[in-house]
Amino acid sequence: MKSWPAGPRRTFLLLAACAIPLFLIVATTSKLFGRPSSYFPVALYTKSSPTQAPIAEATEFHILPWSPPVNDASPTALPFNPHLPHGGQNDAPEPEQWTFDAARDARDFGLSDEQCDAAFPDFYEEIDRAVELHRSLGNITIDDLDMSWRRDEMLRAMIFDRQLYIIDAKWSRHGFDLPRAIALLQSMYRAIIAYPGPLPNIEFTICLGDVAVFAPPPSNAPRQTSKHPTWVLTRRADGSDAQNWVIPDFGYWSWPLDVVGEYSQVRREISYVEEMIGGWAGKVPKAVWRGAAITNPLRKELLRVAEGKEWSDVREVTWDSMTDISEGTRRQSLTMPEHCQYEFVVHTEGHSYSGRGKYLLNCHSVSIIHDPEWIEPHTHLLVPEGTDQNFLPVDPNFTNLDNSIRSLLAHPHDAQRIADNAVATFRDRYLTPAAQACYWRRLFWGWSQVQDFVPEFYRTVKDRETGRVRRKGRGEPFESWISRGLRPKVELPEEKPADKPADKAEEKPVDKADEKPVENAEEKTAENPEEKVADKPAEEPKTPKGEKEGR
Repeated sequence: MKSWPAGPRRTFLLLAACAIPLFLIVATTSKLFGRPSSYFPVALYTKSSPTQAPIAEATEFHILPWSPPVNDASPTALPFNPHLPHGGQNDAPEPEQWTFDAARDARDFGLSDEQCDAAFPDFYEEIDRAVELHRSLGNITIDDLDMSWRRDEMLRAMIFDRQLYIIDAKWSRHGFDLPRAIALLQSMYRAIIAYPGPLPNIEFTICLGDVAVFAPPPSNAPRQTSKHPTWVLTRRADGSDAQNWVIPDFGYWSWPLDVVGEYSQVRREISYVEEMIGGWAGKVPKAVWRGAAITNPLRKELLRVAEGKEWSDVREVTWDSMTDISEGTRRQSLTMPEHCQYEFVVHTEGHSYSGRGKYLLNCHSVSIIHDPEWIEPHTHLLVPEGTDQNFLPVDPNFTNLDNSIRSLLAHPHDAQRIADNAVATFRDRYLTPAAQACYWRRLFWGWSQVQDFVPEFYRTVKDRETGRVRRKGRGEPFESWISRGLRPKVELPEEKPADKPADKAEEKPVDKADEKPVENAEEKTAENPEEKVADKPAEEPKTPKGEKEGR
């Protein structure tokens, strides 16, 4: 083969071959051509950044999302913008034809803000109420997060740069608060990671008890409500603790009892039970209730009024511990889905609110509810009368229960209409898992609007021996906290005295952060309360007979 001689022609072709690819790269990335950033196909990225102008020619592409500059000392999410919905969240427009479909979207935890508004427009009344109250009373300060007002059942946490951190906790001896904390934090974590948009940096406390009061009170003094704004499972309807922020119940993640379970599992089993009995036509025309009468006097009134009535399947269930039903009443206990076999399901409050309410509202049944003394996120959605009526209201002492049930038994079409409305309002919309994720994120933004401080991610620590000062992140990432807390404890066999070296003293565990021995590595705490990391409490004895939060 004849060789290609060097010359001007060869040089030109080589330069052209190199220049053409370089020109194409520059043409598609350089701002000199009026196009910022790069492009991905619509199939790979569907949200346009609101900070970038649309490009008419790029109809099949969306601009890569813009990320704000992040300072190593203080990583942040997008700043709050009061001129945008919810403070400047993920606000790219959604397709105009999108509507919420429970069969498709009930477990979609990453709905956009516009989808959340379209699907659950009336869900956020409690959040809006709290925001307006604190705007009038004054914003929330860092001092408001002090937890010294309560002995136990408290948790302090932070969301920073879209990550959840556990800062501190005060656990109780009875052991109810830890499963609740895990469930609530898991729900928050799910709402955070499923959402692609920015979230505010916030710091907050959660009361894990049934009631957010000073505990314990003086021996002969009434229990007082704390004035520290905190996140609570419920608040009083009389407004005496209006400064508190009501959050979704821990049961929306899971209530680890044999008669309850994981929330979506309960919903599926309810649908299955109702399908197997043939829907509304196959339901038992009676009112059902199971529970412990000891937690609230009105429950005893229910048992008294319902006794001997032909429409009644109302029975008491007692508990040996916080997880075990007593042997004497075990046979008459019902799972939550089994309640849905009845036309009427009775809801009663317990120590405060009762966690059963949301499960009963998932039934295609008529929920019988007395005047509530405790508020949950969905309480305002209950409609007592009219064409949209979705429950049957009764007096707190149940004096009108007999007549109310007899009236609906005589007018079955009215009863079915109420049950249909309940399904449309609650099971297929506001009590879906997707709705709870939307509520959590709206709560984050609502709290951030009245938070009068910027959460500090780092703190300064000083080595006790070297004197060296360094910065350290506050709290513990939720991923680490939950993994460490669920680690099984393995009991190793005791070492025989003969196997121990006689000339070697027993070594104490060492805290590597300070290079100083500590007495017990598992009970180690920091000098500063802010440095303390919430840990799983030690095993506690079973609670005496009775129950916490009326089941």
